[in-house]
Amino acid sequence: MDMPRSRKQQHLPFDVESWYSILAVSPSLTFPTTFLDFPPTAAAAVVASYRARYCGDAEPSAEAEAELDRVQHALDISLASPDFADGAFVRLSSRSPKDGEPLHGAGAALRSAYLAARAARVASTMAALGCSDNAPGLLANAQFLAVADVTAPLLRVTSGAEAMALILSSERVFADMLLALDCADDGCWATQVDGTAVQAGISMTSAPLFGAP
Repeated sequence: MDMPRSRKQQHLPFDVESWYSILAVSPSLTFPTTFLDFPPTAAAAVVASYRARYCGDAEPSAEAEAELDRVQHALDISLASPDFADGAFVRLSSRSPKDGEPLHGAGAALRSAYLAARAARVASTMAALGCSDNAPGLLANAQFLAVADVTAPLLRVTSGAEAMALILSSERVFADMLLALDCADDGCWATQVDGTAVQAGISMTSAPLFGAP
């Protein structure tokens, strides 16, 4: 087995389509989730867009742009569901675009929010533990929690444009799309959840997955 196929086999247990149905048998075990069709043409369009933006390649073709527009429109339709009244988090099979750039950016405000969140986490943890100074590991844990506090709201999307901004600027997504395209001949898009091909597809889970921002 060559390297791309070996890597894909290693990742399969972590793909959402491999475990979602197990949790979905009981509404109490997961949150409202929907799956969108994401064919190889969409994956190729994402790759072309990323390469044009970050690698200096030629701009995507009109056909690729049309494919990206189709995906964005499908996201808009799904996000109109009452299940996503508070927004949603998007994921493509094994990984989410948590390294993507939000549509509206963050800039200096993000650092200020992080510092405030870190201070709040340190204070609340010290109060809970009855500490008067920084216990070993407390600051590291507070830093981790503060990152989650400030980034989770940035990853919540309420429109197709917001979702696509994350997807098209994510190196994680770019790498995963390259791998999926390398393995396309192995039936990479054959897996289905509720009748939708999702092996390299988009899943959306309601925003409460990470708590109300």
